[in-house]
Amino acid sequence: MSSSATHSPSAGLSSTLSRGAACLPCRRRKTRCDGSKPVCGQCIGRNSPADCEYTDGSHMTRSQMLEENIALLEARIHELEYPDETPPSVRLSNPHTTGVEVTAAPPQQRGGDTQELVDAFLRHASQVGFFLNRSRFLDLVSRTQGTRGAVLDALRSVVFTWGSALSGSDRLRGQEGTYLQDAIQRVSGSVFASNSLNFDQDVILMIQAEVLLATYFFSIGRPIEGRYHCAAAVILVTSCRLNSVGTGAHQDTSAALTVNLAEPSDTLEAGERINAFWMSYLLDKTWAVASNFDPAIPQDDASGIPVDTPWPLTMDAYEQGNLPTAVPGSHTIHTFLTDGVSDNTIDGASGLALRAMAAALYERANRLVSRLQAAAQPGDLLLSEFLALDNLISRFVPRIGHGSNSTSSPDAPRELLVTRTLACCARIELHLQFADSTAASRQKCIAAAAAAVAAMNGVDFEGMGYIDPIMAILWFNVSQVMLSELRRVQAGGQWDAIMNSLNRVLAAMSVFAPTCPLMQSQMLQIRRPMATVAPV
Repeated sequence: MSSSATHSPSAGLSSTLSRGAACLPCRRRKTRCDGSKPVCGQCIGRNSPADCEYTDGSHMTRSQMLEENIALLEARIHELEYPDETPPSVRLSNPHTTGVEVTAAPPQQRGGDTQELVDAFLRHASQVGFFLNRSRFLDLVSRTQGTRGAVLDALRSVVFTWGSALSGSDRLRGQEGTYLQDAIQRVSGSVFASNSLNFDQDVILMIQAEVLLATYFFSIGRPIEGRYHCAAAVILVTSCRLNSVGTGAHQDTSAALTVNLAEPSDTLEAGERINAFWMSYLLDKTWAVASNFDPAIPQDDASGIPVDTPWPLTMDAYEQGNLPTAVPGSHTIHTFLTDGVSDNTIDGASGLALRAMAAALYERANRLVSRLQAAAQPGDLLLSEFLALDNLISRFVPRIGHGSNSTSSPDAPRELLVTRTLACCARIELHLQFADSTAASRQKCIAAAAAAVAAMNGVDFEGMGYIDPIMAILWFNVSQVMLSELRRVQAGGQWDAIMNSLNRVLAAMSVFAPTCPLMQSQMLQIRRPMATVAPV
């Protein structure tokens, strides 16, 4: 992938736009818009990528689409709760049309486009939330559109959106916005097609589509839509009780909405269900902190949703007929956060399991700090929780990557970098609010930032091509620690060392900025204050 300074996949658009082709914010401001989609250069420069929105009058805007999606979701929940009152497969029409269902026409594909888009997606699938078995996915996606049902077509459209964004072809990148429009409308329409003959598999495919679409929106700096699709994935996994996969907990009726899935046909299908939960959990917990939202999955204790689903294995393990041991009442996350786990458990964990553990630490640190700040006088119990979490993070970080399960895949370098950085940022999250007043917290923030930079040693960023967009947030957090320390030390050898580390982070971000608007936006937010920090 080129690291040239293009701000979006469609940067090659002509500088002269036809009337009405500018985005809505540029129209309101009467500024020159370059027409780049999904986010134009002006909106990136103003650090407001979430506001960038295009409309030509023939399609709904994002706001209108979100309103319809929410209405559809509410209607579908009502249908499942009261099946005798509502006809199956509720469809709400676009209120801005004459009652005809709106479906965006996908781009006309040349021969070979489908394969090129799928290949581009699969090269980076582990970084955008993909959790299905690749062989079965390829078998499904190769089928003619419409022959398998609306849910598969929706997933295919989301994959094409990602494929166009990650493609090296300017022509395919130029179609990204059209693929996205098609994906949004197909996902909105298919999530409610519950009368499918392939219902059990369709639910998992729909969770996959929602996770991929949520990650896409987060990556382009549109967190509200990202949060919506993340919440949709969480609703599906909890409604299907995937938080208790394999434990036999099928009689639980405490949830307001439940969907009964048949027993999985084999270990691969069971593994996909386990992965579906953990990928949704990972997405929810990390982006809740990053976007300052409450997580859709409540806290992992007696007052929240019990998580008994065991830690996920590798896909190879599922293919070989293996499944993790599931124990009812095991409270997987709560046990990890309170009792900790043995070094052997961490060493033997899969890449997805390690990332989920790091996400649990990251979100728990954020929530614990909020409780400490809200307490007029923190009690001994709260302080002991703080110390216990700090100790758990300290023990967890050095163990990442020690086991063969987390280092055997071709994607291991990327996965381990994300996991290590996420775990380091969990410690920063835990101590940053106290760094100005407590020397120990400041030193732990500095050490965690240094560890995050050290995790970059020997990493071939150019060869990666793309990385999980949460890294834009994590590297920004690491940079804030270093910028704060630069202002404190002001000069000398320590200043030079910190500046070198900061430049390493920026260099890595610059590699991924051309295909990740959020990365570019966060990078600009780091560069601006750097201009005011100079050695005395």
